[in-house]
Amino acid sequence: MCIPHFLASRLEHIFLPSALNHLDGMGIQGLARRLEPYATRLSSDQLDGYSAVIDGPALAYYAHKLALTSTASASRIPSYAEIVAEALRWLTSLENSNIKV
Repeated sequence: MCIPHFLASRLEHIFLPSALNHLDGMGIQGLARRLEPYATRLSSDQLDGYSAVIDGPALAYYAHKLALTSTASASRIPSYAEIVAEALRWLTSLENSNIKV
């Protein structure tokens, strides 16, 4: 998980989804590469008790990617129900790690 230094220094509780690594595919070309030098990698233990601020479109994009990887056939498009299930699974995993969503 990455938290840019310039954001972490100004905000006490911030979380950026790992979907940040995939923003280039969403039309913000080169953003992840440009932000990486300012990022800090934190374990889930270090994020214990933090609050998560999650961008909705980034969550949908990330959940879609998770659903794509979990489908049996790479040529099959995941259903909305499968994408929602992956989003809920990921959000639940954050809450189980004591990260408030």
